[in-house]
Amino acid sequence: ELGTLICWSKIRLYQEILDSDLPEDEALNRWLIQYFPKVMQDKYRQNILDHRLRREIIATQIASSIINRQGPSFMTMMREYTGRGEADIARATFLTRESFGLKALWNGIEALDNKVPARVQLLSACEIGRLSEQATSWFLNNPDGWATQPLSSMAGHYHKNISDIQSALSDLLPKSTLNDLKKRTKTLQSHGLPDDLAGQVASLRLLGPSCNLIRISAHHDCPLQDTAALYYTLGHVMPFDWLRNQIGKMKINSRWEEDALRGLKDRLYKTQAVLCITILKSSGCSTIR
Repeated sequence: ELGTLICWSKIRLYQEILDSDLPEDEALNRWLIQYFPKVMQDKYRQNILDHRLRREIIATQIASSIINRQGPSFMTMMREYTGRGEADIARATFLTRESFGLKALWNGIEALDNKVPARVQLLSACEIGRLSEQATSWFLNNPDGWATQPLSSMAGHYHKNISDIQSALSDLLPKSTLNDLKKRTKTLQSHGLPDDLAGQVASLRLLGPSCNLIRISAHHDCPLQDTAALYYTLGHVMPFDWLRNQIGKMKINSRWEEDALRGLKDRLYKTQAVLCITILKSSGCSTIR
């Protein structure tokens, strides 16, 4: 039954992507080229790009990747939660994947087959899945600035800034939040994840608001790291982080409860962002750090 559901999910998504302009984006040419054997990719690059079925191949690759990684219910959930169509959801999912470098994380986890407990791999994959859902939802609910732009340029912009935040977390986080991050990292390391991969996976739940922080920083002409430091401090002091953790521990008995808790968690993120913006407007960047 699950196999049938996955197949039909891919077929539906494939057709929606094919009927849109998404396969025309040059950022997806890589997916077309990688569909063919490596010995052909350089020698016949132009022939591949001119292939009469290029749109169909790209649509197939994208649909398969999204359903394989996010599950057959992902598109329905995103559609109901954001009100956007499948092609827009696919575009936002691709942007999330490239902006956060998720492919490298998935590959790193899958390379540990039979080397670490499967449970650790599944938990790590779930961390990626939660980040992907959060970031994709944000892109869909905030289409200004990316929906009409080439995916490659927007992905490059977000990826650089998100990498800057991730690399500076030790300087941006309050002490207690940093200690929690170190504990999660050590736990993953103790289960066999390489140090770099463990640190990246452990930090994912802190990177969910990154896209919003990038936008806030740009709109209010404040350095990104100062904006992020203020945001993370608010999460600890108010305390938004504690509230979200409590929501995450609650037992879910129905889909309606899941939707309600997701909405509550999103409201906490939005309120935290509004407070961050209010402080920036009233005090400016010079008083933050």
